Amino acid sequence: MPALLSRTLLDSPMVRIRDVQCFACRGRHRGVAECDSVSHIVIPYRGSFVRRVGARASHADVNQALFFNSAEEYRIDHLADDGDACVSLQVAADVLEELAGEGVSVRSGTVGFSETQRRIAPELQLQVSRLRYSSANPLFAEELALSVVRQVACGSRRAQRRTPASSRLIDRAKQALHSQPQRRWSLSEIARHVGASPVHLTQTFSSGEGVPLYRYQTQLRLGLALHRLDEAHDLAGLALDLGFSSHSQFSAAFTKMYGVAPSRHQSQLLKNRTARR
Repeated sequence: MPALLSRTLLDSPMVRIRDVQCFACRGRHRGVAECDSVSHIVIPYRGSFVRRVGARASHADVNQALFFNSAEEYRIDHLADDGDACVSLQVAADVLEELAGEGVSVRSGTVGFSETQRRIAPELQLQVSRLRYSSANPLFAEELALSVVRQVACGSRRAQRRTPASSRLIDRAKQALHSQPQRRWSLSEIARHVGASPVHLTQTFSSGEGVPLYRYQTQLRLGLALHRLDEAHDLAGLALDLGFSSHSQFSAAFTKMYGVAPSRHQSQLLKNRTARR
């Protein structure tokens, strides 16, 4: 099996949507420089990795969108042995400039993003889940893709500017949460794990991410569940695997965050997958 599989879900003059799956193990590609020919947005739906651009490091998981700029060199560090999977959204340059406004910059005629990453809201996670199965209706897929790009590139900037030290601390906390999504961390445990006091950790994380640790963890668990529903035969088992105490707790949290019951969303995903064949 190749280390990287890229499947095009939609390719129109305006939008290109790809499902990219990487099977590299921990440490693979570390230190290897890569570069893309076009600017695009990458939103993970399985696994996690670290993308490095110069001295800047961006932790990628299901709660984050990463911005890749044309001709910008980067390096990827894989954090686990089970790889990762992402949705890649590429929009025509003139459309991207109109959609994103201040979220992009234009240099020498090339449109690029002003930021390296951004936390995405639960409603966007839900839209990305639907986007993976939307190619049976190209009009719907294009409109949904443009909506996702606009919201990601122009989303809330409530989180405060970080220092390099605070970024490293926040990323260590994210990596801990992602490495064991089922674990019921106590504040003292995770603070000890990342090498900070509980007070410093909570203040730094909330300030830098715009949400407290517990909320980030809940969104992380539910975001992982979103993209496992189409293959889950036992929702109760999925709930326990992701750290929820019961199916009812999982269902209530999912419905509250996404506005739809997991069983109903699962049925819609399976229906869309069948329609795409």
